[in-house]
Amino acid sequence: MSTLTNISLVSLCIYLDHIRPLLRKPNNDKFIDLKGQQLRARQELDKIQEELQQQLGDQSIASKERQAKEHYISILSSSLSLIKQQSKMDWINLGDDSTRLFFAKSKQRKMALYIYIFSQRLDSKSGGRF
Repeated sequence: MSTLTNISLVSLCIYLDHIRPLLRKPNNDKFIDLKGQQLRARQELDKIQEELQQQLGDQSIASKERQAKEHYISILSSSLSLIKQQSKMDWINLGDDSTRLFFAKSKQRKMALYIYIFSQRLDSKSGGRF
C-alpha cells in the first residue's frame, strides 16, 4: 500500500473513533430501557383513558389519548424491531444446521430426477435433463 493510502486509513480510523460515541448516544437513548419506556407509556395511556371515560365529550382528552396511543405503539414497534434484530443476530451467530440438510436433500432430489439418455453407440451414455 502506498503511504497516501495508509494516511487515509489512519485518518478514517481516527474519525470513526471520534464519531462512534456520538452515534451510539441516540441509539442508547431510544433502546436503553425499552421495558421501562413501555411501562410508563402504558400507565400514561391508561390514565388518559380513565379521564376520557369520565369526560366522554372532551376533545382535548381524546386528542391526548390518540397521541399517547401512537407513542405507546411506536415504543412497541421499537421493542419488536429490537427483538427481531437480536434474534437474527443469534441465528447468524449460532448458524443454521438445517441449511446443510436442506442442500443435501436438494442435491439428492436433483440426482434422483437426473435422467440418463443412452445412445445407440456401444456403451456410450450421456446425461441430460428434461
